[in-house]
Order: sequence, then structure tokens, then C-alpha cells
Amino acid sequence: MTTAVPFPAGNITRPRRKTRQAAVRDLLIGGQSPIPVQTMVKVPTRDYDAVMREIEASARILPEDLPDREQNILKELQCWDDACELAPFYCDINRVSVPDEESAAALERIVKNSPVPIVSDIHFRPPMALAALEAGTDKLRINPGNIRDPKLLQSIAREAVARRIPIRVGVNAGSLDKDLLEEYGHHSAKALAVSAANATRLIEDEGVSDLVVSLKANDARWVIDAYRIFAENTDYPLHLGVTEAGCGRAAVVNSWTGMGALLQMGIGDTIRVSLTEDSRLEVVVGHLLLHYLGLPRCVHSR
Repeated sequence: MTTAVPFPAGNITRPRRKTRQAAVRDLLIGGQSPIPVQTMVKVPTRDYDAVMREIEASARILPEDLPDREQNILKELQCWDDACELAPFYCDINRVSVPDEESAAALERIVKNSPVPIVSDIHFRPPMALAALEAGTDKLRINPGNIRDPKLLQSIAREAVARRIPIRVGVNAGSLDKDLLEEYGHHSAKALAVSAANATRLIEDEGVSDLVVSLKANDARWVIDAYRIFAENTDYPLHLGVTEAGCGRAAVVNSWTGMGALLQMGIGDTIRVSLTEDSRLEVVVGHLLLHYLGLPRCVHSR
């Protein structure tokens, strides 16, 4: 019986794709900067105390502090010894949801007191983008599939420029425009790439220069093709991820497959391993992926 062993760290990737840079608080994304590892807060943003506990817990992580389930996943992946050797792990960017007014009201305190930059995800309510910008978010994530009115997208972009706040255009396979699906078909990497290109063009026309783009789906092959198509014709920094990856070691492998292939191509400037488990595990396995590919990680003094 054979045992799977993680491949050794080493310089096995192609040269990094050349991109512009986006500044998120004091962190640079893109260019030749180290690749930040992100996670997402999983408690309601309106609960300030719970949010801050989760942010602070993921700011500096030791494997032995993880819950038993998360420790067991690392052991099942044959990564436990590597995790202990590489620890501590640091979350570089954390994301919170801003779906309603209560969440927006708590956001200003969260941003002010968070030890890491905060990205605000407005999901399905475009007015929350303006509320997040007013609260001083470090970065705004918008899904063009949820903001179908170009004028509304442009007004958000103008406000971001006025406040010098970067934007992530986060295209998601589950919310692609109906016209794109009719033109390119369902399960189309091209549709994801075109959606991202259309949105970034509108936003950049309003003067936004700090832009990061993501093109996510739940199938690693779809993700690889979409990012590769989009990366051929742009110099935007790219946030990598496989959305709705699921739970356990299967979800980690699914994410590592998609992101690892892209990173080996030199594509990708920041990453998040999307898991249902404790957000700290997302950070640990994200850093392990960079380590196994021989890619530099952000350095922290925390």
C-alpha cells in the first residue's frame, strides 16, 4: 500500500505573470510582491465581538490551536508535520460580508481595529457598496453578475476613486449574465472571462486603477481555463479561488488542483482556499500550497 507524500518545496513554477499592483491598506497585490493568503469571516458581520474574535484568531495561527477536525484534515493530507515546521501562519487579508445596514454599521469599527486589511463583500445589494466605502473598508468586492446596471457600477467606481479604495471584481459562475450564457453556453470559461473584461472596462473608465479580478467556479478545470483566458489579454492582478469547494480533504485537493495549476503557470497574485471548516484552516492550507510550489509568502512581524 502506497502513501501520498506532499511534493517537496522548490522552484518549480514558471516566472510570475507581470501585472500592475493594487494597494490594500499597506499590502501590495500583484507585480512581483509575495502572494497574500486570504480567508473570510464566517460569523455575521453585525456581531462585532464575534467578528473581531475570528479576525484576531486567524491573524496568527499555530496548528495545535486548530480544532480537532481541522487538525485531522491536515493529518489525512499528510501535511501535519509540514504545518508544524512552517508555523506560525498569518492571514494577510480577511473578508467580511456586508449584506445589510446592520453589517455596514459595524464595519467601521471592524476596519479600524482589525490587524489585517478588510475586504467588504456586498453580495446582492449594490447600495451596500456605498455604505462599505463610507465605512472606510480597505477593499471592496463586487460581483458584476449582481449589479446589472452599468450606471450603478460606474457610480460605485467613482466613489471608490474618491476614497482611494481598491476594488475586486469577483465574477462567479453561479451569477453570470443571461446573455453571456446564451452566447457562450453554460459551464463556459469564456463567459466568465468576458464578464470580467466587461466589468473591469467599465470600472477602469471611471478612473479606478487599483483593481483585482477573480473568476470563480466550483470545478477546478473550469477555473483554470477561465483564468488562463482572462490573463492572456490583461495585466490585472488576479485573486485565485475555487468557489464552493466544500469540506474536508476533498475540498482542499479541489482547490489545490485549480490554484496550483495556475500558480505553476505564473498566474495568480493572491489566493483563498474556500472551505466550510474553521477559517484558520483556509489560511494554513493556503500557505502550504505556496510552500510546496516554492513561492514566497508575505512576511509579518505579528
